[in-house]
Amino acid sequence: GLQWDTRQDLNILLPPSIRIYEANGLLPDSAAVRAVCAVVDLRDNNLNVKVVGSNTRRQTTAEAYDEHNAILAINGGYFSSKASVSMLVSDGEVISPGPDGKLTRGAFGLVGRKPEVTWPYAAGEQHVIYKYPNPNVADTFPTETFPAGAEPWLANQIVGAGPVLIKSGKIRDTSKEEGFGGSHLKRHPRTAIGYRDEHTLVMVVVDGRQKPSAGVTITELAQIM
Repeated sequence: GLQWDTRQDLNILLPPSIRIYEANGLLPDSAAVRAVCAVVDLRDNNLNVKVVGSNTRRQTTAEAYDEHNAILAINGGYFSSKASVSMLVSDGEVISPGPDGKLTRGAFGLVGRKPEVTWPYAAGEQHVIYKYPNPNVADTFPTETFPAGAEPWLANQIVGAGPVLIKSGKIRDTSKEEGFGGSHLKRHPRTAIGYRDEHTLVMVVVDGRQKPSAGVTITELAQIM
């Protein structure tokens, strides 16, 4: 039920292929919320859409934005004090293979310039990345043939995070299958990325943990997306 308003003050500074919108409203329990959305047209070949990150140094989003002379940047993934614990691939190079263990946590990737959301896993010492049509719920490690429907994922840009919120245009919250629970599902600041079609990205950032914006739960974030 949020009303999205065009941010003309920002759009005038950006190419026509990037449009920014802002929503200020109330959640069902009357808590205030503020969100900003960017809609990006990938048919603009002047745009270089890229995942950046490191396992040797930490940066704020603003620092990465400055370093790479960006015109738009969002944060992504989960990290410890020393390294990324989410899958990161930049220009085809595996920076981080993702979470340890048997989990297949949701990730966003670009195959060429076409966006995709799936459940990947980096197998073996070479970190060959496979994608699966469903998250792994079995007590065994994913492989090139398990879970069913495995395919090599040839995305040249990948940022892992999770949980997946939307598949085939419908809400599909796989928090439990991806190993999320407890406080993670409650209201927090959030970042989400998805796509309307093969050439239109949607990036959403929700402020949180403050009086003007309480943040959103995973369920509320799925509804926004």
